[in-house]
Amino acid sequence: CLRLSRSPIVTQEVEQAFFARATAYLQTQQLGGQSLQHGLHTVQAEVLLGTYLFASGAGALQTGYHVSAAVTLAVGFGMNRITLRTQAADAVEQCERINVFWRVFCLDRMWASITGNPGNFLVEGGAAIIITTPWPTDLEDSPQVRSYTPQKL
Repeated sequence: CLRLSRSPIVTQEVEQAFFARATAYLQTQQLGGQSLQHGLHTVQAEVLLGTYLFASGAGALQTGYHVSAAVTLAVGFGMNRITLRTQAADAVEQCERINVFWRVFCLDRMWASITGNPGNFLVEGGAAIIITTPWPTDLEDSPQVRSYTPQKL
């Protein structure tokens, strides 16, 4: 978001400060026994960092690390095997998990096309990662979300 902002207050120092804070946060996270919601946030953070590094032309090692981390975490949390019966706290969380999986998949494919490597998602052959996750949708397309009426505080 900062990279796309044309605000004069967003400087390279501000970008670097946010990047350093996000990286430090991820380094302190213990992944064992995390809730699915916490795992979702961790994968989203890796996607943001990987996308930021990709867009800023950072080094291949650093960018590749965050792209690979996003893929590993997404598969580890089962985001590649989401079905309509997959447990989620609510329709919003289910939609977020679906959307973040496809963001990870696209980021991996874009990074693979730049580096010339096959990418982290192997979708063909004996070692292929099985994907049952439906295509992403807008939250507004979910009947559970459309019927939700926020209450004023």
